[in-house]
Amino acid sequence: MSYMLEALPVLVCAMEFTLGMVGNGFIVLTNSAAWVSSRKFSLIDVILTCLAVSRICFLGVTMLMLPFKITRQDMFHLKSRVVGFDMLWTGSNYFSSACSTCLSMFYFFRIARFTSPVFLWVKWRIRKVLRVVVLAAIASYSVFLIFVKTLVKNLAQGWAPRGTNLTFNVMGRSIRNFVTQHILLNLMLLFFFVVSLVSLLLLTLSLWQHSRRMKQQGLHRSDFSTKAHVRALKTIISFLFFFIVHHVAKATVLAGSISDNAGTNRFACMLIFLNPSVHPFLLILWNSKLKQAWLHVLRMLRGEITARFYKHS
Repeated sequence: MSYMLEALPVLVCAMEFTLGMVGNGFIVLTNSAAWVSSRKFSLIDVILTCLAVSRICFLGVTMLMLPFKITRQDMFHLKSRVVGFDMLWTGSNYFSSACSTCLSMFYFFRIARFTSPVFLWVKWRIRKVLRVVVLAAIASYSVFLIFVKTLVKNLAQGWAPRGTNLTFNVMGRSIRNFVTQHILLNLMLLFFFVVSLVSLLLLTLSLWQHSRRMKQQGLHRSDFSTKAHVRALKTIISFLFFFIVHHVAKATVLAGSISDNAGTNRFACMLIFLNPSVHPFLLILWNSKLKQAWLHVLRMLRGEITARFYKHS
């Protein structure tokens, strides 16, 4: 029974990893093929492709991290490996969150209907605004890179074997400092969340105003604008939901690694794969071009399977 409990999280993580690579890889291949054929790359295609690439990197780094169990006893000797994993993991996480935030902002400025001069001014400069978001992510990650080596080094020294001199207070203070500094260096992720949340609230306000105008005109059926609002709201809500689950799982992994709690780590790893594994399929479902390409691939696979079945029967 205990063996099954240990093997189940590994199996779930492997399935999530496979789904994530298939979904994100499909987005990259579809948009790349469309760019090769038409020599045009729309802004939404750029955002979705960058998001898929960052998630593929995150999935790869996370799978590489899973076999390496670094305990407190190994921390002092393996701090270079910890630094490397932390840099890659945080970097892919940063750019995935930045691309998701850009996606939320793109849908908001593309679909929302406001007459405010500020809104219209930003809307016509949306590409520059999205570049600012990406540059902010790069700048924040650069700060993280400057301090991550010192951060892990201090933690390793706090966990270094010191015989009888290693007290609970010393180790606890080292852990608290590590967690506090790590949170401060990842405050940019909170900025991404707030921007997406504001986009969601303003888009909801735009939908409410649009619905009220339709009722005043005696129209009660959903039009194209209403459907676009709803589709964009679904995209942003799904991102915020998976964002919360992802970072709660990430904090749980950090806490489980510090306390050497294997059960907590296994459960958190199943949750941490949800965002890059499930969300791509929702994006495919809500994007007409990707949805048509996905259905075309499924029809081809079904035809191939049917042909092989009749061939061998």
